[in-house]
Amino acid sequence: MDPVKGRTRWWKMRVSAVGIALIATACGLFGVDLGIDGVDVRTVRIDNQNGRTALLVEPVGRTANSPELPLVMVLHGLGEDAEGMARLATWPEAARDAGFVAVFPQGVDDSWNAGRCCGSAVEQGVDDVAFLDALVAQMVAEENVDPDAVYMTGFSNGAMMTYLYGCRRPDALAGAASVAGTNFSDCEPSAPLRFVQVSGSDDPVIPVLGGESSLPGLPAVPSVEQSVLAVAKASGCTGRPSGAEVAGVASFQGAGCVEGKPVRYDVVSGLGHEYPNLVNSPGYVAVDEILEFWGLAGSK
Repeated sequence: MDPVKGRTRWWKMRVSAVGIALIATACGLFGVDLGIDGVDVRTVRIDNQNGRTALLVEPVGRTANSPELPLVMVLHGLGEDAEGMARLATWPEAARDAGFVAVFPQGVDDSWNAGRCCGSAVEQGVDDVAFLDALVAQMVAEENVDPDAVYMTGFSNGAMMTYLYGCRRPDALAGAASVAGTNFSDCEPSAPLRFVQVSGSDDPVIPVLGGESSLPGLPAVPSVEQSVLAVAKASGCTGRPSGAEVAGVASFQGAGCVEGKPVRYDVVSGLGHEYPNLVNSPGYVAVDEILEFWGLAGSK
């Protein structure tokens, strides 16, 4: 899987030119009611972070004496907010059913500084790695989560931020997942990380082959394949990846990876810049696939 030696192309797909906008939401962060039974939802202020906040979702009835649970951080896309991300995918329901704490951090002006993208966070030089460090520390100190079971995932700009954080802080994460993202930073992964990339074959915003994005103002998009290959190389995946296509999903698994640090790349045929769910992708639900890959599906 070394991109220099192997030059292995994991898939051959043609990307459509369909235009699509990032999902936006007008919902606020306070007084949140997600309409989901069995979870407690509240907004928390992150210490020493200039008023920055995160939306916390946990199984109902937890107390300071409850057993430690895994923590899953879910990062929104550009133009979204934390509440919008909580409504976009079934992470709150999964927190209840699988038994973990989900936290949805809020980016500055609904954006993340993931290197060369995106929005106000980049323009202002926001240190989002430091913010996420502070978030993890506070969740461990105050929310009774397991410091050895911290996971991060994101959508679009949030997925780009997941790449950057996973590269800078691999030892802080038990696993990571990118949905419709790629690595827009100059950080070269150098430590193993359990990682899965989920992409739509027809994504015009983050085209799998890289190049020009349909989103005005977005820099040239790095190849998703090359981003995954860099993570795989850091995880010691040196063999030829195995691949199969089942029900319109091409899945590629790294070979020879460090034990416990697998790397996988899933491409959903016909999907655009969307979060795969029961509506747009009934045969492949990203939340379920990510939890199974991390080993959290039956954690409760």
